[in-house]
Amino acid sequence: MLALSQLGDVGPQRQGQLVRACGSARQVFEFKENQLKALPFLNPKQVERIAGFSAFDDCARRVDVATKLGIKIVNLHDDQYPYRLREIVNSPVQLFYRGSLEPLKASHVLAIVGARRMTTYGKRVIEELIKPLVEKGIVIVSGMAFGVDVAGHRECLKQAGRTVAVQAQGVDKGYPRAHQGVFDQVIGSGGCVLSEFGLMNPDWNEKFLFPRRNRIISGLSDAVLIVEAAEKSGALITARFASEQNRDVFAIPGSIHQPMSRGCLELIKQGAKPIITPEDIFEEFALRGAKTNKNQPADRTVIPKDLFESPLEENIFTVCRCDSKNLDDIIDAVSEPASFVTATVTKMLLLGRLREVEGKRFVSEEM
Repeated sequence: MLALSQLGDVGPQRQGQLVRACGSARQVFEFKENQLKALPFLNPKQVERIAGFSAFDDCARRVDVATKLGIKIVNLHDDQYPYRLREIVNSPVQLFYRGSLEPLKASHVLAIVGARRMTTYGKRVIEELIKPLVEKGIVIVSGMAFGVDVAGHRECLKQAGRTVAVQAQGVDKGYPRAHQGVFDQVIGSGGCVLSEFGLMNPDWNEKFLFPRRNRIISGLSDAVLIVEAAEKSGALITARFASEQNRDVFAIPGSIHQPMSRGCLELIKQGAKPIITPEDIFEEFALRGAKTNKNQPADRTVIPKDLFESPLEENIFTVCRCDSKNLDDIIDAVSEPASFVTATVTKMLLLGRLREVEGKRFVSEEM
């Protein structure tokens, strides 16, 4: 699996398809070049990259280094894999992390992201919002970047809250290096730092790293709050991912004359909920005076384990809970052979666990 993650231009969705088509991560690299060319979802550059990969000794060294640093790995099928992230179409096949994944089991998880060139207004908004959010037990997720991201982590730590940082690079050290102190505090406070990459790789192109990180930030969360953003800010990519993943998008309104507010104002025009007070978020999370259950989301009922005859049935049920999915989406999300998934979906339809809706899409039937 680590070797797969080193194929920079083979994304997580393709990785999942490769494992299903070849039988295992190891067998991906045992396929001959002509066998790889026969796979319809690979382009010539990806075939060349896989067939020519030879850095297995380096991968073994990286695993050894990661283990010594206390870096842990969780795979898509592990019970401790963050359940919200499993719901999205292109879930990472594995996550590397330091610290604890427990905060991601909280009832409410909010991503707070925004401009790297944060203004005084943005800083004040973060300071005023995060204390009451922490008091309600809301976990804060962000990306450890300069500006809004790291300010969110810092304020959460200051208020003794739980925060999770998603890095664009590996998790052997802080990224950027200037935030090593925050990196250490996040881990030491009971939160975690995670990534789909284990160790830093200076040769990777950052242009593809940040969008991949952003879809994890939104995927781990119930909603995404954009504090400040210019018209072409990377934070707007996170907002787009959130919409595609059926997450709520919140935005802080600002002056029409302030460049760092224009992205937020555009999001509000497109339907994002404007956030003026913490109560606006509590209202969306149904937290007005309510005690939060830190083990299960308030808007999702507990699924009885004896409802399913196999882990695959449970995974399919979970994937289809928040939004209807077509068969390809389900196959990509659960990372199992297509024939198994198709047969299991048919069985779940007959048992009333799934319901088919318009457009040959499937949604879970709550029991």
